[in-house]
Amino acid sequence: MVTKGNFYTIEYSYIPGLKKGDPIQINGYEIGRVSDIVLRDPKKGTIEVLVNVTEDVAIPIDSKATIKSADLLGEKYIDLRLGSSEQVFQNGDHFIGDIEADLTNQIKEELKPLTEKVQSMIVSVDTAITVLSSIFTPSFKDNFETSVRNIKLTLENFNNSARMLDEMLAKQQPEIEGIIGDVASITGNVKKNEASLNEIILNLESLTDSLSTIDWKGITSDIDQAVVSLNSILSTVEAGEGTLGKLVNDEELYNSLTEIAKSLEIISNEIQVTPGKYVPPLIQIGGKKYKE
Repeated sequence: MVTKGNFYTIEYSYIPGLKKGDPIQINGYEIGRVSDIVLRDPKKGTIEVLVNVTEDVAIPIDSKATIKSADLLGEKYIDLRLGSSEQVFQNGDHFIGDIEADLTNQIKEELKPLTEKVQSMIVSVDTAITVLSSIFTPSFKDNFETSVRNIKLTLENFNNSARMLDEMLAKQQPEIEGIIGDVASITGNVKKNEASLNEIILNLESLTDSLSTIDWKGITSDIDQAVVSLNSILSTVEAGEGTLGKLVNDEELYNSLTEIAKSLEIISNEIQVTPGKYVPPLIQIGGKKYKE
């Protein structure tokens, strides 16, 4: 059987799953296949892999041939990374290869932090379950269900009250609108008569100030003294003592005094009708002067 291309021997210490017929690639492009695998030194564990490169490719001597996993099923291939040296391997040359970490081990390493976090979460969840188990006892469950029922009943009562209130407001809407209208009317009237009300208040304040200046205590004292004097005079008159007593008991003098009283009554009536004729215009009532 005639073969083409060049043959190279690559030395490995470990070939996880590599077998005859597996490809050798450059950047994903297949340039040949594994022709044979031989255990060269059992003591050292040295394994020689014979590859047949069928493509016309010059391989620099600083190139690396790494065994890699093609997929999760364990298929392998040799990834040839060309070096930059100007010296190249010749047909039949031998060089040292290396191996990529096993894909499964890589996945394990990448998942290790996540696994540790998951384990930590599991411990936390176990702790939480233990705490919840100690809290959610049968009595707590019964109390919780009772509380939920009470809350539900309270909400239903609130909804019923709100509905009744809405119905009542709907029925009383005309009356409420009438009351609001009356209040608005009263407010309008007060606002319209604000000037008059202010004037009345000012007049009341002026009258109050005037009344506050009067010596009511002195007036009361004078009245009390007048009453005492009057009582004393009346006692004297009744007893017929003094000049007034004699005058009262004198019938002729009494008639004369009666006539004088009638004349005084006539004068008093004229004063009420035309006060300016007898009294100086000094008395003010409500801010107005009374004159003849």
